[in-house]
Amino acid sequence: MPAGLDQLKHIVVLMMENRSFDHMLGALKAEDPRINGLTGNESNPDTTNEPAKVAPLAQFQSQLDPDPDHHFIAVNKQLYFGTPGPPAAPAMQGFVQSYFDQRRDIKHSRKIMYYFKPDKLPVLTTLARNFAVFNGWFASIPGPTICNRAFAHYGTSFGSVGMNPFEIKVPYLSMYDRMVKAGKTSKLYYYDQASSTMEVVNLLGNQPHIFGTYEQFLADCKGNELPDYSFIEPNYKDHEGESGGAHQRADHRERQPADRLNEPRVEDARHQRRGRTHGQQQPDMARLDVALGTEQREIDHQQVARGHRHHAGDQNGRHAGSP
Repeated sequence: MPAGLDQLKHIVVLMMENRSFDHMLGALKAEDPRINGLTGNESNPDTTNEPAKVAPLAQFQSQLDPDPDHHFIAVNKQLYFGTPGPPAAPAMQGFVQSYFDQRRDIKHSRKIMYYFKPDKLPVLTTLARNFAVFNGWFASIPGPTICNRAFAHYGTSFGSVGMNPFEIKVPYLSMYDRMVKAGKTSKLYYYDQASSTMEVVNLLGNQPHIFGTYEQFLADCKGNELPDYSFIEPNYKDHEGESGGAHQRADHRERQPADRLNEPRVEDARHQRRGRTHGQQQPDMARLDVALGTEQREIDHQQVARGHRHHAGDQNGRHAGSP
C-alpha cells in the first residue's frame, strides 16, 4: 500500500450532480494551467448557428429553468451533435442545441454556457486550490441519476441507462455488503426523507443497519465514530440553511457549506467532469467507468413521490450549468 494510504482510516463520499466542472471550477485554469478548465474562448453553436461563448455570468439559483436535460438521449446530443455519433469522438458542441429543445428560446438556451467566477464559490474554490481535483473523472453513464447511483453503490447499473428502478442480479454485491463481508463498517447517511427516498430501493433491505441521518453523521464525526466507508445523501431541495444537492432550483450560496466535504485541489491531476461541456475534449466513451464522486443527476419529484427515488449527478455533472 502506498505511503500515506496505510494511515487512511475513513472514506467519506459526497456525490453531487447537475453541475459541470467548467461551470463550477473552469475559471481556475487561469490560476493553474494544469486544470483542464476554460480559456474564455470556448463556444457552442446556437440554433441559428451563431456561436454562444462561455461567460462568467452564472447565477446562484434558477437561472436555468427548466433544469438542463440529462437523460441519456439528451446527453448523447450534447456530446455528439455535429458528428455521426459513437464510436466517433464527442465534439462537445450540442449543449446549447439540447437546452434549446426544452424551452425553444434561443436567448435562454445560450445561458447554458455561463460559469462562475472563483470568488462566487469561495468554499469549493478554496478546496480546489488546496487539495486535489481530477480532470478525468466522469460519470459512469452519460445520463441521469438512478443508473449512475447504481454504479456508485454496486459498480454496475445492471444494464439500465435511465431512471427506472433496477433489479439486482446475482452475483453483484453493494459496496456496503462488500464492506461488511470484509469485516469493515459502512453507512449511508441521508439528509431528509426526500434524499433517503432517492436512494436505490434495493438498499433499503438493510435498514437500519446501513442507514443513518445527517445529524447522526455530524455526531459520528464529532465522536470519532465514523464507519470505515460513508456515503452522504445531501439536501436536494431548498430548506432553511444548507442546500447541498446543486440543482438549479436550489440556492447555490446555501449549498456552499455542504461543499466542505466535496472535491479538492490539483496536484498533478487534471480535472474534467463528464458533464464538462464547451467544446472541450471528452473521455473515450468505452472507458467511462465507476466514479464514486460528483456524478450528475436530476431530481424527479414525481418519481420521488412514488417512492421510486430520484436520480444522479446526475450530474454526470453533468450539467446544470451543465454545459
